[in-house]
Amino acid sequence: MKNKIEFVSLITGPDKLPRDGRPEVVLAGRSNAGKSSLLNALGGSRQLAKVSSVPGKTRFPVLFLVDDSFYITDLPGYGYVAGSPDKHREYDLLADNYLTTGRELALILLVMDIRQAPAKNDRIMLEWLEYSGYRYAYILNKSDKLSRAQSQRRLQEFRSCLPESQREIPTFVASTTKGDGIVALREYINSLIG
Repeated sequence: MKNKIEFVSLITGPDKLPRDGRPEVVLAGRSNAGKSSLLNALGGSRQLAKVSSVPGKTRFPVLFLVDDSFYITDLPGYGYVAGSPDKHREYDLLADNYLTTGRELALILLVMDIRQAPAKNDRIMLEWLEYSGYRYAYILNKSDKLSRAQSQRRLQEFRSCLPESQREIPTFVASTTKGDGIVALREYINSLIG
């Protein structure tokens, strides 16, 4: 069953942060990892989050309400922003500040492109997650770009590059195009929130 997902607002400042006590799930990852496409797949609609062929279009955290019971926040992607290096730092800082406001977050989903080894920014995020105290999971996205055997090999390679303490963290191999892994991910999120 698809989740009902509705746009709430752009988080342009502290006054826009959700404060009604609903749990919150955060999508984090590089600009080209497919976070917006993943959000659309979870909601069964291509219209929820804007998907661009140019990475770095999400400029502010975007807040969505899911099934009237919890939020999903799509953070600006790290690692690439169209424009100046100052803009790059500005958007990275926005995402960093969002994760360190001291609010309770139910789950952080780190979205990565399955075809690529974790980049420097991914590794920084992996290390931060380990010590953050938050529950988190990995999503290896864009598996439709590889064969099933290649996807399984990339999954094993990804796990082997992790510290021992992170190898048992839930990891989902997903394709927003074919729908692979979306139902399992949706069920995982709902099991934590419900």
